Amino acid sequence: MREESRYLRSHGRARAALKDVVEMPDQQADRVLRSIEQNQGELSNVLAKEVPVLREPGVWDEIVEAVSAAVQE
Repeated sequence: MREESRYLRSHGRARAALKDVVEMPDQQADRVLRSIEQNQGELSNVLAKEVPVLREPGVWDEIVEAVSAAVQE
């Protein structure tokens, strides 16, 4: 139970950090978070096509950095 609680708090912080960089609906933010985790921080072509703003210079790197910092808190 504690592990799940920790995960949910961490996920909430990561989602908030992501949305501080780029505003998007929660469902899309969760998709981005899953992609970061599954692809070890690399932007997939599929996700880049779904969310074109992620291709803008520096945006993806800023998101990955913010999410990493939020998860490590």
